[in-house]
Amino acid sequence: MKKRAEPKVVFEESLWQTIADAIRFKLDERHHDLVAIAVGAVHVHVLANLPDDPAAYKHEIGVAKRFTTEQVKDCLTGQLWAQGGTFKPIRDRAHPVNVFHYITAKQKPAWVWDRKIGGRLVE
Repeated sequence: MKKRAEPKVVFEESLWQTIADAIRFKLDERHHDLVAIAVGAVHVHVLANLPDDPAAYKHEIGVAKRFTTEQVKDCLTGQLWAQGGTFKPIRDRAHPVNVFHYITAKQKPAWVWDRKIGGRLVE
């Protein structure tokens, strides 16, 4: 049987900064070092120091996603998150540099935050 496609989740631009700030707050509250985040229309990209164990880092992102949903639920017309997600652990010394560049310079349009510059809309 063919799996039914999930409806596409689209983040309204007016919520991009709020979504980024909520994820930042929750990861910080849980003592995870956030390096960069980008929130665009259909994706959130995060570079953060999380536990090495896949179950543990998925749990931590899940906690942040649930908190974020609570922060924006009154502004939603549908669901905030699609099922699943892709997690790519850092594999070598060059990887975080490439990921940082991808998040902060290649996500357009998006609300981008990094610990060097802070938050801004990238178009």
